[in-house]
Amino acid sequence: LQTPVQNLVAQDNTSLVSSPRKSFRMFGSGFPLKYELFGIWRLRKYYIGLLLSAVLFASAFVSGLYIADLEKYHADIDPYEYLIHYGSIASLEEEVETDEEGNAVIVNPIDRETAEMIRFDPDIFLEDVMNTSGVSYVDWSVVKRGGSMAAHLLLTPSQLAGGTDSLVPSRERESQGYKFAMNEFSYTAFDEMYVDMLVSQELCTFEGDPYALFEGERQVIISEDSFNQKAYQFSPGDKVLVAVFETAHGAIEMIFKPDTLLRQQIENYDFKYVEYTVCAVMRGKTSENNITFGITFDEYEELTGEYPIRNQLKVYMEKGSDFDTVNRAEDEIRSVLQYCNGWQISPSGNYFKTTLNNQKRDNVMIYTLAALLLVISPLVWFFSQIMYYRKRQGEFHMLLALGADKASIPKIHRMTGGVLSGLAFMVTILLSCLLNAVVHLSINTILPKFGLLENVGYDYELSLPALVACILVSVLCGFLSCEVPYRIFKKNKKKDTIEVK
Repeated sequence: LQTPVQNLVAQDNTSLVSSPRKSFRMFGSGFPLKYELFGIWRLRKYYIGLLLSAVLFASAFVSGLYIADLEKYHADIDPYEYLIHYGSIASLEEEVETDEEGNAVIVNPIDRETAEMIRFDPDIFLEDVMNTSGVSYVDWSVVKRGGSMAAHLLLTPSQLAGGTDSLVPSRERESQGYKFAMNEFSYTAFDEMYVDMLVSQELCTFEGDPYALFEGERQVIISEDSFNQKAYQFSPGDKVLVAVFETAHGAIEMIFKPDTLLRQQIENYDFKYVEYTVCAVMRGKTSENNITFGITFDEYEELTGEYPIRNQLKVYMEKGSDFDTVNRAEDEIRSVLQYCNGWQISPSGNYFKTTLNNQKRDNVMIYTLAALLLVISPLVWFFSQIMYYRKRQGEFHMLLALGADKASIPKIHRMTGGVLSGLAFMVTILLSCLLNAVVHLSINTILPKFGLLENVGYDYELSLPALVACILVSVLCGFLSCEVPYRIFKKNKKKDTIEVK
């Protein structure tokens, strides 16, 4: 005869022993529920694998709905319809020619004063383009990369929130608190018309007063994002130091790593330092690797040595415009620019491409796949648990032989079900938030950074109804995946009893 513990080991009763040679005292108060709890801990690898695999499918359902929402958001973004490239101003003075009948004909009906004004300010046509019927708004940029001019910014530790690839420690103005340098920024020329356009079209939000840029000297509008992910942390009133290249006193090796190049520039170049005060922080506009350093037109010319010219305009049409409206807008724009030599109006066809794609776009497939993932979760729960408890049927017979009453067997299943439900509740929330964050980071930052996806800034969102549905499925499956195997065990036991009789 063998001892009960040896019998349990022979039965492979892994829920009641902690190792082949070690076991709790078998009998006492709480038998066999206490041993079941101990068994859950001993088989933690199985339960962890079960929770992660089953909940992962349910969490993927939440992320699937998030992707569908991003598709809808992307479909609502209006791409530009026309791209206008500035050329040169033709000879605009009034010219008179004689026709075949000897009559005087005015070739260019523009007086000298107007012609001079147009030459001095090519943007004189901008307002007319913006007021063209059917046009929603016109966007443009006057940008010069700071790194291309061997310039960099000096920042304080409190202004960092991850940084970019060019961020390096710097001792240039360390005594003033500027301990870091970076050159992934762009000088951007702002005027009141550009700020008006950003505000009226809600293309971004501002913390602070962006119009203060034009009311004082050395003010700057600055952004914080690199590929739609926060890289820096600024507040209105912050000071930022600009290091402007002056002369070189050493050689620079041809290295393409931004941080290594910046270190060499700091060591081998002389700079002029200009302090700017942040008047507004720009957030929400789609970003690339360079943050925006927005300054006035005069300061742009001072820092870059180039006159700020809007040499490219993006024309956006009103939502819902029909084919005739878009065509008339092109005719009106060409009429406005008829006196400009070499200016190009390039129809992109984006409006109708987008309209057609949106009509063909069908998110039913995404919703279907998401629903299938949610259905797979219960299958994992029940298949794993039924197989697990089937292996334990001999163990339950032995527990009864060792003195456990019949009512304790269903209690074992329900207690384990309650524990799994509680764990499933916590794991579902954590895994859903984590998976959604991974999807957002991939679509919003990583894939656009490598050119694998269009660079569009998306907000992180977690669908509360989808999360609640996911939690309900996980919690119910956690409990029922223990209750159903008990029902099967009870049915099989009754069948075996009948056959014995």
